[in-house]
Amino acid sequence: MIKHILKYGVIFGILCATSGFSFYISGNYGKYRTLHFFILLTLTISSIFYALNSFKNKNKENLNLTQALIVGIGISIFGGLIPTIWEIVLIKIIEPEIITQIIDDQFKRLTESSSDLNEAAINRKIVITKNVKSPIGMLTIGIIEDLIVGFFISLIIGLILRKKQITLNNISE
Repeated sequence: MIKHILKYGVIFGILCATSGFSFYISGNYGKYRTLHFFILLTLTISSIFYALNSFKNKNKENLNLTQALIVGIGISIFGGLIPTIWEIVLIKIIEPEIITQIIDDQFKRLTESSSDLNEAAINRKIVITKNVKSPIGMLTIGIIEDLIVGFFISLIIGLILRKKQITLNNISE
């Protein structure tokens, strides 16, 4: 299981970081959240599916739900660390002013779309954004998101792919 978690976690992480890098290079970092979400969801589902299918094939076509959950969650968390580290490097080293740009864009959207928000509410939302984009906030949120998403995706895929191991007890019953 560890080999599959590491192998497919690294592949998943590199694909996600590459996706984030392409959004950054194209000048769309922080924009197109829906498109970025669907790309990441597709990468997550694909990585976990291929890992579980490969694990099942190497395990003589046997896969139980516990194995599926361990491998799927492991891939999601391990693979999720790579793009999170990329984002921290981007925000703290490569382009620290990108947070200011994101906050300015958020301020514009909030003032244009919500006339009922007062300045204090807008400032609270901006403070939350700053806290979320801190390295500790990004790691914490990333791990929690990866844990939840990895659990549900590996649960669904594990239920689809699982096959109970045939034992002598099952045959005699």
